[in-house]
Amino acid sequence: MLPGKGYRVVFEPDGTFTIVDRQKGGASTVYPGNKLPDTIRIKRNGQRIEVSDGEKVFLAMNTSRDFDGGLIAFRGIRGFFTGETEVTAGSDSSREFTFDTVPVEWSVADGNWGTMNRWVCNPTWSYFGGKSQHLAAIWLKEKVEGNLAVDFYAGFSMPGFTRLPLEKPSSLGITLYGNGKDPVSGKSFLIGADLNETGLMFEGREEYERVDNLVFKTVTNRAVLNMEFHRHWVHIQLVCVEGELIVKIADSEVYRGKYEPDKLSEGFVGLWTLDNAILIARANVTASRMSPAPPVKVKTTIGTVGAFHELLRG
Repeated sequence: MLPGKGYRVVFEPDGTFTIVDRQKGGASTVYPGNKLPDTIRIKRNGQRIEVSDGEKVFLAMNTSRDFDGGLIAFRGIRGFFTGETEVTAGSDSSREFTFDTVPVEWSVADGNWGTMNRWVCNPTWSYFGGKSQHLAAIWLKEKVEGNLAVDFYAGFSMPGFTRLPLEKPSSLGITLYGNGKDPVSGKSFLIGADLNETGLMFEGREEYERVDNLVFKTVTNRAVLNMEFHRHWVHIQLVCVEGELIVKIADSEVYRGKYEPDKLSEGFVGLWTLDNAILIARANVTASRMSPAPPVKVKTTIGTVGAFHELLRG
């Protein structure tokens, strides 16, 4: 919301909490003991704003209008948010992954996944990734529903010094609204197919189309050492909102099209590759709703590169 149109939660050292709605008024209370609790949680719950100590809600107010997006800001006296104080922002329908701990929220379907070196020349830099000579795939265990956005940073593991480019910028797959076992389900994309010559977009297994812009454009010549690609992460974004689909690679829009929300309204998010080794440094998945429903633990029938090309040949 715009400044002056949003909501404010004000709290004082004596435990006084106030929710301020500039159009409606506000609500106020004093926390027991006339002090601030160790944990302060401010949450939107439907059309209510709730303030709790992490266990019990002690202040709530119904909102006078719908939430239509905006920014979150913290403001206070100097030195308040220092020391051991931690401030975080999150959503019940958004998940942020930095893979600095075991990613138990993801399920391994195919390939070998774990901590991998990115550069042979400097093996101290390690990240979460997956590799296989055939298919390597992981699925987010939670089911997503409604509008969906997937945002992540990807790179490729460097196998050695004996060929150029040092990485193989090819075959990075993303599945939206999938069935949790087959990467070519729901709406899926293969970026940099055929050694980065083209991209593929699938609507289930029934149809696919080539999208020439779905490639890693920083790679212009496979026989030349490209340090821009070698040292950097590729930012990939996919957004599905009310029938509109947008794909961005390195912050540049490469595809805009339509999808049918009636057909693609729920499922699982998958990340995968074919005959390659990919690394995921950071990922965010946001949807209208997310629910803890583990995907079906069945190997996909597209288990090899050859089988994948058989699918394309029909």
